[in-house]
Amino acid sequence: MYLYLVLLIPFVTILDAFLEVPFEFRKGWEGVAETFRSECICEMGVSSALAIDFFLRGEYSVDLCIYCYIKCIHLKMNLMSASTSEFIEYEFVRQIAGTTPSMISKCNNGTVGVKDPCLKSYYMYACIVTSLLVSV
Repeated sequence: MYLYLVLLIPFVTILDAFLEVPFEFRKGWEGVAETFRSECICEMGVSSALAIDFFLRGEYSVDLCIYCYIKCIHLKMNLMSASTSEFIEYEFVRQIAGTTPSMISKCNNGTVGVKDPCLKSYYMYACIVTSLLVSV
């Protein structure tokens, strides 16, 4: 699964020159994450330069610390269960701009079998980004 992600990122980065998540969705993501940004930066030890506006930029990353930063945001927003690392699908749809129940279900199914909660959170994020890309 990790190899798949490593191979996917350069391909999606090339596509990124022609595709992006609509700004209003990314702005909404950054707005809801902002409440927990400082706390998660400190807890996860992620570079503040990378974390600040990460969701607004709608980027992919190979930085493992950003994966745990996303997990921290998921936990603080009640998008993921702290005890089981399972995603709470209806909370994604309720709180994350642009998402739909079918999209979140598909993305959640794509994380089945991923044991590392940080990697699982990143896969969920990357799937949502990929699902919302539109031509620019």
